[in-house]
Amino acid sequence: MNPFGISAKSFRLLTEAFDRYPEVEEVLVFGSRAKGNFQTGSDIDLAIKGARCTLKTAIDIAGYLNEEIPIPYYTDVVYYEGLKNEDLKAHIDRVGKPLFTPTADSVPPRSSLSR
Repeated sequence: MNPFGISAKSFRLLTEAFDRYPEVEEVLVFGSRAKGNFQTGSDIDLAIKGARCTLKTAIDIAGYLNEEIPIPYYTDVVYYEGLKNEDLKAHIDRVGKPLFTPTADSVPPRSSLSR
């Protein structure tokens, strides 16, 4: 288990999922999982960052995480640069913790993978 209370298997599945989206430069965990006061079954609040990310990217990732991969957590995904709620942005800036940054050996972009 990592500090976010996410099992090793689920953590691996999450990072593999983010690798499918080359426009994602960073994923931050915020909310209860970042603050350490999560409960069993708490959702995972995620903020995606990247110069080429869009609201559609966040929606696509949320759909993929919640519908396609077998993790026992619901995920909320927000597009950080597109947030209009300054209080939420300030919360992410204050408590957000890095969950993912791409590596040189990331898997090929999703366009070359079959889902």
